[in-house]
Amino acid sequence: MNAVQMMNRIDYYNDFTRSARYSYAQYGEAVNGVILTYIDEQLGFGVGDGKNSFEYVQKIRDRLYTLIKDTTPTITNGATIVGRYGTFIPSHVVYPGDYQNFVALYVTIDGYTSYVRPTDYGRIGPLLDNSFMKPTNKKVYYIEDASGITLYRGVGGTFSTVNFTYLKAPAVFSLGSENDWITAGGAITSGLTYIAVDDSVQDGNIYLSGTEFVASAPTALTSGKVILASNTTPCDLPEQTHDTICKMISSLMLGVTSNFNGSQFVEKEVSKNN
Repeated sequence: MNAVQMMNRIDYYNDFTRSARYSYAQYGEAVNGVILTYIDEQLGFGVGDGKNSFEYVQKIRDRLYTLIKDTTPTITNGATIVGRYGTFIPSHVVYPGDYQNFVALYVTIDGYTSYVRPTDYGRIGPLLDNSFMKPTNKKVYYIEDASGITLYRGVGGTFSTVNFTYLKAPAVFSLGSENDWITAGGAITSGLTYIAVDDSVQDGNIYLSGTEFVASAPTALTSGKVILASNTTPCDLPEQTHDTICKMISSLMLGVTSNFNGSQFVEKEVSKNN
């Protein structure tokens, strides 16, 4: 769905003709908050037995795959650690600016790619003192910190690449502003993409609310309201999740306006999708 189609779907669940009206900014706040909640629910944060990891359930990957990104961050080597059973190098990589959730980490040393094992602050010390479990260039460990990830490996070798897979922060949903609307008589630019905010007519063509179209002629808008698609930011989760997200948003909005019966009905509909 584009941004206007998502707003229209929310209005449908809200029973728009009998419910409170909301500004574009209020839609944006509700959508962005619910998207983050939806991601957390899919990953199982605070829910159930903790087995809903990204790699554990195919359904989760199907619902969040559009947020997956790969990067090869710059490696910064720290001071060498001399231990009882070996010498180690902590290497640090900084989180990407849009980082939200960890998925996987691989390193390439001496031309060979290896999976990096997770550890924590209470275990890395004993690992460095364990002749069997200590970090090596074949067995690398990582710890997450406030700014990125520290990897512990052996000395020597050519540490060439870190391959970091993660879930990026979702795009900030935006319907633009009411000031961005183009109303009847307003100028339309040929070749640009618009979204009908209301049922609209342009160059003899009728566009229902939410329809996205490319203007084929610079004819002024005859009736209705449209907005440049570039002035909006749609939800960038997979299309299959959008209806569930709209229901969650509607439930939130109806609860805020004390329409509890409507909110309970929509919550029941949400449960059917999860």
